[in-house]
Amino acid sequence: MTQIEKFKQASFDDKFADITGAVLEIGCGVGKNFHLYPRGCQVTAIEVSFKKVMDAQLTAKRCVPAPFVINADAQKLPFPSNYYDVIVVSMVLCAVKNVALTIAELNRVAKKNARLLVFEHITTSHQPRATIQNMLSPIHAYLVGCHLNRNPVELLEEYFTITHREDKMSIVPWIFLDGYKK
Repeated sequence: MTQIEKFKQASFDDKFADITGAVLEIGCGVGKNFHLYPRGCQVTAIEVSFKKVMDAQLTAKRCVPAPFVINADAQKLPFPSNYYDVIVVSMVLCAVKNVALTIAELNRVAKKNARLLVFEHITTSHQPRATIQNMLSPIHAYLVGCHLNRNPVELLEEYFTITHREDKMSIVPWIFLDGYKK
């Protein structure tokens, strides 16, 4: 297990135990978080990649509760406003085209006081690392689909109160955020 996987398990995965109600997971990939959801949740998971949706649907069949997985774009969520009790965002804000629009959509579909769990890599504030991240980000985005130089925390704080934050310094810094909609 890598250091980042250990950090994710310690800071993010453990927070799933007390999740209840209607849950929206943004950018579920192939469903690596699905086994973490406790019984009693109604989980909807979206993914923009059709291939990953197919894989996530297979993963969902092996889980209780079985998340409902659909192909959708986080920048234009096909759900009613003020619907979800919990929003889970794991390694997706680095990949969306418009972070501000995505976060506004999360705000729209979240109920008042909805819980927010975020696990992301972010840009560093330390030089020369920040310069290196900025130089590599366009290439990395082209090859992998992920931007190395984003920090969505201030945008998230426009709509959500962050009650807990953990940082992990690595080649690229990682954060875990726990909070709720204002």
